[in-house]
Amino acid sequence: MLTVGIFVVATAFVLLFAWYTSRDVDKDDKSGFFLGGRSLTAGVIAIGLLLSNTSATHFVGFAGDTWWGNLSTIGFDLVSGLCIVVSALYLIPRYLKQGVTTMHDFLEQRYDRQTKSLATWIIIFAYMANMLPITLYSGSVVLVQLFHIDQVLGVDFIVAIILCVVCIAIFGCIYALYGGLKMVATADIINGAMLLIGGALVVIFGFKYLGDGEIVSGVTQVFTQHTEKLNAIGSPTDINPWATNLTGVFLLCMYFWGMDQAILQRAVSAKNLKHGQKGLLWAGFLKVLDPLLLMIPGLIAYQVFAKEGIMLDGSRDLVYSTLVNIVMPKPLLGLFAAAMFGAVLSTFSGLLNSQTTLIAVNVIAPRKKGGMDDGQLVSVGKKCGVVIAIVAAIIAPILYYTPSGIFSYLQMINGFTNVPILIMLGVGYLNKRVPAFAAKMGAFIHIIGYLLSFVLYPNMNYLHRIGINFVIAVVFMLIMGVLRPKEDVFELKNAHVVKMVPWKYRYEFSAFLVAIVVSFYILCSPLGFVGGLTSMTWVYLAVGIVASVVLMMVVKKLCAKSEAVFYADCEEEEGAPVCKTAVMD
Repeated sequence: MLTVGIFVVATAFVLLFAWYTSRDVDKDDKSGFFLGGRSLTAGVIAIGLLLSNTSATHFVGFAGDTWWGNLSTIGFDLVSGLCIVVSALYLIPRYLKQGVTTMHDFLEQRYDRQTKSLATWIIIFAYMANMLPITLYSGSVVLVQLFHIDQVLGVDFIVAIILCVVCIAIFGCIYALYGGLKMVATADIINGAMLLIGGALVVIFGFKYLGDGEIVSGVTQVFTQHTEKLNAIGSPTDINPWATNLTGVFLLCMYFWGMDQAILQRAVSAKNLKHGQKGLLWAGFLKVLDPLLLMIPGLIAYQVFAKEGIMLDGSRDLVYSTLVNIVMPKPLLGLFAAAMFGAVLSTFSGLLNSQTTLIAVNVIAPRKKGGMDDGQLVSVGKKCGVVIAIVAAIIAPILYYTPSGIFSYLQMINGFTNVPILIMLGVGYLNKRVPAFAAKMGAFIHIIGYLLSFVLYPNMNYLHRIGINFVIAVVFMLIMGVLRPKEDVFELKNAHVVKMVPWKYRYEFSAFLVAIVVSFYILCSPLGFVGGLTSMTWVYLAVGIVASVVLMMVVKKLCAKSEAVFYADCEEEEGAPVCKTAVMD
């Protein structure tokens, strides 16, 4: 009862806090409901971005994959850090200059309305049939096992999953549809703190349990025994060998952190460019530290389960919650459950809010003769959000029967839906001459090619399939840009919606992130823990850190000319350029 009481109190507090801090935002106004009034600061953006991407899906999926294999899936976190750097330095300034509400607004400006509609329907389908159901399912798995809901109610495990899915969907609708982005984002502050604390406690108590009460002993065992589990480089037979970072992993992460509506909606809601860049880069720091909370539990579970003779009856998706039940003190289970519940709600509500934005702004409004005022737009968005939540809740329990871990399944399906959007957006930004028909054909070429690759090359890693078909589609679009170029050269226009004030230390912090990524790969390789730490390990580490800093300083120098054009009409104010107008290169 104490566990349940702590869970209820913590969850209720977050709901009240979110409502109180967002009560002054006009939720019948399009900007207020969808973008939080363009008032989000760096800290709120950073926590919101982390929770939009990191949820029970990642805790469950990463721990399970690490327990089953090794640290090779770490690439999704570390490459994300590099993609966030690209997004903060290059994409966010352009999004904020345009004043976009959805990432798809650019597709209409760059190509045509049909391209925007195609991308919108692809993403709506992807989220309704993939992202939202997986979020509901993974959260339900954790809650059912933590509270033993199936045993308490005397029902089958799958029935308990269905009940949890329904409850999370209802709370998520309240968050997203009746509070707007401001309520979601402010709730993330407490949810983020609880999630970090809860995840850290699982690691700490896991080490303590493994070391028979001695944390240091547990740490020593994880990093000195079964060191093959610490290998982040992996082999061709692993889930995500290192080479996939250069193909599918990079493309999927670049989409999520540079072009995904649910992620970037918080960044484009920044009060100015400085807060948008700082929030993204802070989120990058938290993201590259994710493995400490997400993957170490899998390493601990491998040794704890062997020590206790535990054999899982279900899939690898049960690893994390099984470990939590073993190592966490019972009074703290309520706090951890509240943290996990909050993370699930944050992810689900953030995704749902972004989908209501896409449908209302990109699908419904353009078809309404005479247009729609903000109140009508928000009302329609809420109704569509309810329908999406219901469909996602129906699909979610089916994922219990997926043959592989949910994280790999999630990314495999994302290859069908997310990469085509990346192709259209990426080429659209980098090339001004590619015509609209080439963008639509490029998307279809990737989707059809990706499907055929599973038949033609059944043994190929799905991430390499993504990379190959991406290249084919992009080459086709570029050729069409030469043979049948767009007649009018595309130029971005400044909407003057926020102050274009870049963060002064954006390059220095980016160098810091790159150094962390390099350090992780050196330590989690045969040069580091896998082969046993030697004096040469520290030499390689020092060289890697220096190389990272030098790389970013070179990038800064190379970008100086284009930034001078971008901020052509700026003045110096307190050491940072303050733009009257921003001129795009």
